[in-house]
Amino acid sequence: MQVEIEQIFEGAYFLQQGKKIRIKGPDLANILQVIDTLEPILIERAELSLLRFNTMDRSKGTVLRTTAIGGKFWLKPGIGGKWFVGVDEVLTSAYIYYIHQLQRLFFSLFEEHLRYPGDEITPAGKSAKKNYYYKPQHQVNSIVVEANHPRIKKGFSRKAILEPVPDELYYLTSDMRLLIRSKRLGYAIWEVGESPSLFVHNGRPWGLKLAAGKTVTEEDTAKAGKWLLGHLIGNEVNFT
Repeated sequence: MQVEIEQIFEGAYFLQQGKKIRIKGPDLANILQVIDTLEPILIERAELSLLRFNTMDRSKGTVLRTTAIGGKFWLKPGIGGKWFVGVDEVLTSAYIYYIHQLQRLFFSLFEEHLRYPGDEITPAGKSAKKNYYYKPQHQVNSIVVEANHPRIKKGFSRKAILEPVPDELYYLTSDMRLLIRSKRLGYAIWEVGESPSLFVHNGRPWGLKLAAGKTVTEEDTAKAGKWLLGHLIGNEVNFT
């Protein structure tokens, strides 16, 4: 599987020539030179064990990691390498395949990093127990190269443009199945579908169904829907 630009972020793990590497801040500026050498790491039990996941139910194959705020994040294996995502007592319909997807999802929910042994972060002035408050400093915002570059759409520059990682309060998974609210607002997960409808965009209804979260009100869902609409509009591409 090709690794795309938008999948790369500071701290993400990939394989490079068969060796496991972690993307560091200085790597982002030159990521275009190495992107074709990167491969995603499949989620497997050995990898999950290194990331401190424990067996939850042997008969179902589920694994669990308890978060620093006491939440339960768990995965259930599916067919074809899929791992379905569960939070607290709820198993969602969303699934992931790769370690970098798991890292981004976990951080978006709980602001905690998933790191292999030896890579844990201890920010200056904070104890190791609070290292989950660490946040990447930069992400790749866009990259522009020659118009005929095989990996990048026409109109981009050859320079990697780095921007500070924004304080995202919501995160939409790449398969657009889940909308996640950060723990700063009280973490919650909604499944994205057509009902109950909150708005119509591009000729189809969009709705949010609460999958996990405590004391989530209808007003909270409406605010999440407003963010989702803005995200969809802001990320549209005009091909004309």
